[in-house]
Amino acid sequence: MSQDKSQRLAGNALAAASMVLWSTSFPATDIILQTWHPLATAIGRLGIGALGLLPLMWWQGNISDVIHGPWKKVFRAGGLSLGIATITLNVGMMYSNPVTAAVIVTMMPPIAFLLAVIEGEQRITVKWMVGIGLAVAGGTWASIHEDTGNLGFQGGEILLVVSVTCFAWYSRAVVRHLGMISTASATALTLFAGTLVSGAAIGLAQATGMIELYYEPTLKTFGLLFWIAAVANGYGMLLWFFAVSRIGVTISSFHQNLVPFYVMLMAVLLGGFVVLEQVYGALLVVGGVLVTQWPARRPKRAKKQPQQG
Repeated sequence: MSQDKSQRLAGNALAAASMVLWSTSFPATDIILQTWHPLATAIGRLGIGALGLLPLMWWQGNISDVIHGPWKKVFRAGGLSLGIATITLNVGMMYSNPVTAAVIVTMMPPIAFLLAVIEGEQRITVKWMVGIGLAVAGGTWASIHEDTGNLGFQGGEILLVVSVTCFAWYSRAVVRHLGMISTASATALTLFAGTLVSGAAIGLAQATGMIELYYEPTLKTFGLLFWIAAVANGYGMLLWFFAVSRIGVTISSFHQNLVPFYVMLMAVLLGGFVVLEQVYGALLVVGGVLVTQWPARRPKRAKKQPQQG
């Protein structure tokens, strides 16, 4: 197997694993938001996620990055964009529903592709348009079926679009500006930066009376928050950046559209049932992933004509 092909295979496997972890956060977040303010959840999601990666940094011998890391670049890459992405995701889910959130996540591939086109890293080709179309259609199909209930506009959808856009920008910025430190360090430090920026903004809003944070400190909610932050968010993002470094943000983002399918699989394992729409949608997403990565056909070399004379 060629190195290029093995890189693509590894990148897709890492992106899929990342999305399996991330998919567990949707139902868990929905439960927490019943008793927690979305902004309190956002701070916990970022901060505990960063702390959860410290043991890995220590094991890799990179714990000194906490003090000596490129913090100016860290804040530029992830402080504002990741903070906004997390806050708008939580608030958007509160004023929306998990199904609509999953549908809006399908916008990640075209948004990531558009950012790459604007910066001159991608060209608009038929192959990319077909791949993105399949991914968006598959993600939407996997999210909508007869049991989803009311999907009307509830106000949080705009915030969810902002969240997806900020996360796409953040993913590209981390790969571009933080290549001098390990992936674990880049993920943990940007989570810390996001915690500080969002924490400062939320603290100011609380102090001025604009919002009133509330949370229910039970063992169940703390357990769910730890899982979302440390596992689904922290280590899920770590796998995400491993994938992005191999196959890029746009192709990695295609895998986000498989989240509804993974949620369905988890429900089946817990005694639920198979929803065929989600299976068909997953197949379309996989088709989009394959189309965009299908190697271009090399032109055949002309045969050498024998010299005469």
